[in-house]
Amino acid sequence: VETLTGRFVVRLRETGARSLGVDHQREAQLQLAAAAAGVAPAGVHLDPQHRFLIMDHIPGPTWSRADFSDATKLRLLATTLRSLHAVEPPIVADFDLRALMHAHRQRIVAVAPAEAASIDSLLRRADLALDAVRSAEREPALIHGDLHHSNLIGTERLWLLDWEYGAVTDPLYDLGCVLAYYPQAEPHERLGGAPLDGDERG
Repeated sequence: VETLTGRFVVRLRETGARSLGVDHQREAQLQLAAAAAGVAPAGVHLDPQHRFLIMDHIPGPTWSRADFSDATKLRLLATTLRSLHAVEPPIVADFDLRALMHAHRQRIVAVAPAEAASIDSLLRRADLALDAVRSAEREPALIHGDLHHSNLIGTERLWLLDWEYGAVTDPLYDLGCVLAYYPQAEPHERLGGAPLDGDERG
């Protein structure tokens, strides 16, 4: 939206987003915290009824899948994630990924019972992964949670868009998200001898 005072983006809310684990109040709080750290667009107005969010427009090219094979782009992402994960996270509602996955299972099986065995197998693997990712060595951090290429914009400076799945949890979630979406990034997972997010604790 172009106005006399600047260019803005109006993000309209999906009516069924809560069933997908989205909490718009949490989303707004985390985006504002990330914006203060310079890695997300600043929110200009949050509708009290959560029907829309107005934020600053960020110019620049959106990333593509090919960028996750580019070591230079991945270094930029690593630097950005390091800044994000260093932010003092605000107190927000929990994002219970395990409960969300099992709720999705119930909805899918209700309409496609034949898929139950396959989904249950995937859920068992997911439960093991969630148990394994927990570590007392890593403090909960502010994460983006959905590092799809369409949510990344910029070349010399990277901005993270779409904070619906932002959370305060183990920072490895962001790295796992990148590798799940883009396996081609795996050869670059230790850029310059450091983990992808620049955290020496790994």
